[in-house]
Amino acid sequence: MRLVALLACATAQRHIAQRQWVRGEARTNAAAVVLPPQLLWPWVEDVEIEGLCATASGLGADAAAAAPNCYNMNEGIQNTHPLLVAPLAFAARRANETQSVVPAVLSLQPVDGRGRACRPPAHVDVLIQPAPPDDAPRVLIAYPPVGYSQDHNASVEIFIHVAGTFPENAVIKVEFEGGTQAPAQLGVDMMSMVLTSVEPATHVLGFTVGLFDDHYLPGNAEGWTPLGPKKQLAFDAVLTDEEIVRHRVPGPPLSSYIPQVPHNEFEVVNILIVGSMKYDGQKNIYVQQLTHMDRTRFNFTYASFMGDEDRATFTKLPRILTELGVEPVWRPIPPISGDEASTSHPDLGALVDRLDGKNSDGLNNYLLEALALSNNVPENTSPPFVRRTWLHLVENLRHLRPDVLVFANARDPSDLILCRAARLAVPSAKLVMELPNLWPQLWDLDLIVAPSHYAALHFSVQDAVHSLPVDRRPHVAVVTPGVDATIYGNVERAACPVECSLANASWPVNWERDGAKGCAASCEIVGFLARLSPEKSPGLLVHAAAIILAARPLARIVFVGDGAARNMCEELARAYGIENRVIFVGAVYGAENVASYYASFDVVVQPALRAWSETFCIANLEAMASARPIVSFGVGGVGEYFVAAPTRDTCNASPEYRGCTPSEPPTGVAVDRATPEALAEAVLELLEDAGGRDALGRQARRAAAEAFSIEGFLAKYAVLYSRLHRGEDLSDLPFVMASLNASSAASGVEVEVKKRTPDGSYIPADDRDFATADFDAELEAAVKAVQRLPRDERLAYGKAMRVEGNAQFERGDHADAIRTYAKAMAGLDLSCDREATLRSVALPLWTNSAASYLALRRPRECLRCCDEALKIDGGHVKARLRKGAALLALDRYDEALACLEAIESNREAAALMRKTRAAQRRTTRMEAAYGKCLSAAFSDGLGDTRSGVRRRRSGEAETERALRQAARAAAAHDWALVGWVVFCLVVVGSYVLWGEALVRYLLAVAPV
Repeated sequence: MRLVALLACATAQRHIAQRQWVRGEARTNAAAVVLPPQLLWPWVEDVEIEGLCATASGLGADAAAAAPNCYNMNEGIQNTHPLLVAPLAFAARRANETQSVVPAVLSLQPVDGRGRACRPPAHVDVLIQPAPPDDAPRVLIAYPPVGYSQDHNASVEIFIHVAGTFPENAVIKVEFEGGTQAPAQLGVDMMSMVLTSVEPATHVLGFTVGLFDDHYLPGNAEGWTPLGPKKQLAFDAVLTDEEIVRHRVPGPPLSSYIPQVPHNEFEVVNILIVGSMKYDGQKNIYVQQLTHMDRTRFNFTYASFMGDEDRATFTKLPRILTELGVEPVWRPIPPISGDEASTSHPDLGALVDRLDGKNSDGLNNYLLEALALSNNVPENTSPPFVRRTWLHLVENLRHLRPDVLVFANARDPSDLILCRAARLAVPSAKLVMELPNLWPQLWDLDLIVAPSHYAALHFSVQDAVHSLPVDRRPHVAVVTPGVDATIYGNVERAACPVECSLANASWPVNWERDGAKGCAASCEIVGFLARLSPEKSPGLLVHAAAIILAARPLARIVFVGDGAARNMCEELARAYGIENRVIFVGAVYGAENVASYYASFDVVVQPALRAWSETFCIANLEAMASARPIVSFGVGGVGEYFVAAPTRDTCNASPEYRGCTPSEPPTGVAVDRATPEALAEAVLELLEDAGGRDALGRQARRAAAEAFSIEGFLAKYAVLYSRLHRGEDLSDLPFVMASLNASSAASGVEVEVKKRTPDGSYIPADDRDFATADFDAELEAAVKAVQRLPRDERLAYGKAMRVEGNAQFERGDHADAIRTYAKAMAGLDLSCDREATLRSVALPLWTNSAASYLALRRPRECLRCCDEALKIDGGHVKARLRKGAALLALDRYDEALACLEAIESNREAAALMRKTRAAQRRTTRMEAAYGKCLSAAFSDGLGDTRSGVRRRRSGEAETERALRQAARAAAAHDWALVGWVVFCLVVVGSYVLWGEALVRYLLAVAPV
């Protein structure tokens, strides 16, 4: 009976809902609480509610906490303004004593004019932060609360209030911690900001009140003076259930193929690796090559062109390189001072900020444009800081003289700058880009190395490759990282938490866990080993930890790693009251140290949801080599090795399903819903099934040792480097993408180059050219074929196509949905003027087609569909919203605002209008800054080239377009000059002739 009761208790505890906390700040005898507007608005609008009475409860609550403290709705309560709550004084005192956040519960009872309860009370979880040391200005965040999560497709509105004293010219600096986006700037009188296009992650934002000076550049610390402490906000954005399934891309069957490395004792390949000194997963791949490859044949050099601040901040990688006998080469690019920037280019600040808020895209594009204008001669570039930058890069690369230059994709024009400099310095060098990230910017490469088929086949990579001329398209090779199985799984002593170690006297020695030497068997450990950065979504695991620890009190959750999200994860653990059982170890380096932590884990959780950032995740491979099962959402490149345990029904229906065959046994558990409850449920199932957990771990270790060996990984790189050095063709290698399609017929393996639409769904290869004229021609032919059918068949076919098109639209298959909707409209009788038919049938088809065209980035077609829909219903909200978005994409800002202003009381329309006005302001700044930039660049008399120049993007095509415009302007200027010269000659000649004739006449008529 006791066992049954315990199981029932554990089952009930699993259904603990994800909690959220309102923020508060300690005062002397009270706490200042910022109530979210979503809670206040209904009460403010309710005419019967005259006030609120507050009481509090929590650990250490006293009698004063239970005494109601009442406020007048008309006087004491305002949106986003802090409310002083005396009953929370106990929590405020404890927060000041411990200097940490203290959770409490605030109960708010709405009352009428007589002080009687008139509405049900609201119970709000509150986190009280310690009081600031002085009255420094600081941002109080009203919404979203701590622990908030939402679908990443929706926008997020953040409500804030600035407390303390501050000067009139103070502003709020908003930093996106752990991301690449430049800081935003808000006025201190702003009450809210809206975030759109939120990616799946545990987002962390920092708010600081301070002052900017005239030389501030976005993304730099110089020119910014903080006046108060930074306040952080964190929330989780997650994928929908359908998106999780759609982003699971299983890799090809696991293979133990190891290529034969050609041997030439006289061949020495000089390999130059260029990158930052920050140690991450890509640097681990470099370190493995330096450690295990034949250094007599492959001479490695590691160089960094980053600033001197890297040398002081990042010390781990330089130390490892030195231990391996590769002394790091520091060649910092000469800095640009504020005075020099103002002298050489008065609008450099606007120039840096002109391209969509990126940190350095504007400056990088300016460097590329200056080089193009000098006919690719660095010595002829101007102004001086541009010439100095190009000469520095070219001269250092020429001095290093690599045979093969390797660098990682940075997703910005700095890659183009490095490639241009390398081609100028050493034309014979082979350029290799690694793909730890997607969305590369390509110019002239010899090889792209992807860590997974997901990365190699991603539409951003395929589009970038196919956008180049055929003779300049690089090969794409898939080289999956390897793991040394002799290190992982053979650990002398596991790194257990102190309370789980057998060294602790409370545990009997004979309770040692199998495979985890030194750890108590009854102390279950759930591990997370990765960077605590936003894209890894660690906040989801903290939420799930509260559910796991409620069901398994002896368990521990261990986070190994460091990053921008660590502080907020620690705060969330304190809010849940599990800070003593959730352990944050920090960053751990070295394969042996990492292996000791994996040995202590029972289950490894990888909660990342941003598929396009997870091109492989080598940490999961290390967990598999340590015989530990993985709990993951399985999105992105994780599918290269992650084989989810299938259900029995799945295997009965399809015996060849991945995970059902002995050749590919399951290695972990896939979670289908991005909720803490679903994540906790998967972990608890493994903790309760020790036999199944161990079986998954053994299968995972076997897969890692056979298909992802360090020997195969090194052999593939050795073959690639050797062949590149010799100038040999790579297309016959089985792991090079150029050869996969050619050899598919012979090998019996069908390899399809996939492309993903902007909403994330993959579409078949025959739909790859949906943005070309072929798609439109195919669409027109399909419509004509439907129209030739008899009327009854056409109507039946149109109804069927309507249903199928709606299903495709819901799935996100937009290219197919457009085709199907066109067939449906051709089949249905929509030519009549019956209003009911048009509203019920035609209107949804036009609006959905507009949404699909917008998702496929074809705004002109979207605009045409919206116009058709608005002919039927001029006030249709969805049609106007999509038309506004299409006009915004076409940079027709005034028309977009006019369209959206007709929509009343719509939050999405308001957000889109704010985005449109911001884009309009940014474009105005861009045009002004770019006009001045070109005025300086074309100061040799090429004329005014600002007309037609609007939004610039990186890449050679845009640079060539600028040159063509300059050439046309120069030609126009030359012809105008010739015209003026001819005109002046004619006028002067006429005056000379008339003057000569007049003199002769006067001489003839004058008396002698």
